[in-house]
Amino acid sequence: MHRLSNGKMLFGTLGGGLCYKLPQNSAQLYINEPVKGLAQNGNQFFALTNKNIYSFSEKQEQAVHVFSINQENVQGLNVWDNDWFVSGLHGYTRYRQNGNTITPIYQQPLGAGISNVVKDNNEFFAGTYGAGLCKWVQGKLVEDSGSLPVIEKLQPIKNGMAALNYEDGLQLIFNNGQKKNITTKNGLPSNTVYDVHEYKDTLWISTRKGVAAWSNDKVVKTISAANGLLGNRCLFSFHDRQQNLWMVTDEYLCRWDGSKIITNTTIVIKNGRKDNITACLFDTISNTLVTGTQEAVFINQLNNTGNTNRFNFLPVLVAVTKNNQPVFNKSSFTLSPQYGSIKFQLQPYSNNPFSKSVLYYKLEGLNTGFAELKDSLSISFTKLGSGNYTLIAKLVDENGIAGKEVILSRFTVNKPLWQKAWFIALLVLATAGISYGLASYLQKRKIKQKEKELLLEKQLLNERERISRELHDNLGSSMVTMIAQADNIETRLRNHQADEALKKATQLSDQSRETMNLLRETIWAVQEQSHSYANFMSRISNFLQRTYAATNIECSYNHSGTLTKELTPEQTLNLFRCVQEATQNIIKHSGADKADYLFNAEKNSFSISISDNGKGFDPEQHSAGNGLKNIENRIKELNGKLSITSSEVGGSNIKMEVSI
Repeated sequence: MHRLSNGKMLFGTLGGGLCYKLPQNSAQLYINEPVKGLAQNGNQFFALTNKNIYSFSEKQEQAVHVFSINQENVQGLNVWDNDWFVSGLHGYTRYRQNGNTITPIYQQPLGAGISNVVKDNNEFFAGTYGAGLCKWVQGKLVEDSGSLPVIEKLQPIKNGMAALNYEDGLQLIFNNGQKKNITTKNGLPSNTVYDVHEYKDTLWISTRKGVAAWSNDKVVKTISAANGLLGNRCLFSFHDRQQNLWMVTDEYLCRWDGSKIITNTTIVIKNGRKDNITACLFDTISNTLVTGTQEAVFINQLNNTGNTNRFNFLPVLVAVTKNNQPVFNKSSFTLSPQYGSIKFQLQPYSNNPFSKSVLYYKLEGLNTGFAELKDSLSISFTKLGSGNYTLIAKLVDENGIAGKEVILSRFTVNKPLWQKAWFIALLVLATAGISYGLASYLQKRKIKQKEKELLLEKQLLNERERISRELHDNLGSSMVTMIAQADNIETRLRNHQADEALKKATQLSDQSRETMNLLRETIWAVQEQSHSYANFMSRISNFLQRTYAATNIECSYNHSGTLTKELTPEQTLNLFRCVQEATQNIIKHSGADKADYLFNAEKNSFSISISDNGKGFDPEQHSAGNGLKNIENRIKELNGKLSITSSEVGGSNIKMEVSI
């Protein structure tokens, strides 16, 4: 909205085009296109539509030039000298005016969209829907770190700007780069901020639940429903030429007289209850308030409102109680079907004891006619049926002339749960869902049971194959050796070689014991579902002591850490066999006099390092012999890692690592 020097007021709409208000309160269509934004540069005005920019002379009040633009989803227009900025949902385009033409000189894509542009200290700033505050640096938008990510509105203030947000409060951005966030933690009535304006040294902040005055880095005053402010949202506030503070809510125009709220019922700011206010402007020069709604634009000069109200007092709702308990949002609330009683307490409507005015009320939804409120300022209802209700009151003077009808409260009595359509539908859906779910569950259970049986059968088969392979690889070879030794003893006895036969008998006995140990170890490894780290190390310790006791090799071993899981039978048996294979290689082939074993557990990882100081070997040439191939295959089965290092002078080292 802009005020022309001849007293006319120019404003843009989204459906009625560009209009101006004449002194006779009439409006004339200026451009038959939806106006997206207005801008002023000296004595020229500019109107942005979807495809054009119209230039107007204040004196001529008609379109001087029409500039075509090729830009989608335009949102706003700003003009400074010869630079024109057209912002939209996908960024902005900067145009340069040259006589009667404009030329796009730069396009800046921005997916977040631009809410509006502000010029401060000859610098350009943009509020965006997702990229926060952006600044023009060398013709490009650069994001300002630390600003609110979503800026619904950017307003210039003294020494800086104010960034408004509908969820995160307000951020003050000062010219020195400092920022100050103001939220409910600082005293705001709500974090939904709609507008700010400065008056003297105070910043007045309009929020969803009321107005806050910010001065000396703190909230010094709040005005809300507790002070009598009516409505659900405070959209706009301003000071008029007489220094009065006004507040526009979604329902009423209110004035603060320094101690209480005065609700003005004679100034029309919206078209009935269903109409919604979408924008507000106040022109200080003409002392004029403009409210835009979904249906119309209302223009009111506040200096002509002093004597328009016949009644000095209007019905005001003070409190609402439900079952003798206070209802905090008295203008709009919901009752359960078992609410009991509801009571509305009104403010005295006259301080004149000789006043003959009478208060009337009606409850829309219960009855259609007004009833006189006698001998009391309270209205009570009990056992109201389910539905929507509106309590309305009015004053009637001694001449029978009625004042303005005032909506005191809107409330709803909910239906009992079993009567609600959604409950019945939900019950039907729930029954069908339960039936379907039960059938699905039984089917899935049957499938899972079958899968479980197949898995168990597969596991048993794998276990049989593994045990069979273990018995074949270890016990089988031992049994073959024992049979060969028995045959050798028989041959030597036939040849009367008693000493040799006795020696072979001793070897057969040792081999039998070793075979028995292999059998016990196999049974130990596979008979349990899992083995603890401590149990595994105990078996390893017994094996090493038993094995090295009959040799001249010095054996040392150490273990450290813990495992978060236990070893499976497969892991237990394979790791145990790897230690056995490596031990047999040291005893039979290394020629070492010292062997070191190091076992280390780290949560889900287990490593084994086995070293000797023997003669060593070439791992590439001996990989298929000396049991190394068996070790490699077992570690591969466990998806582990194996490394073998050896040299003729440095001995050998085998390191195994598996995940548990």
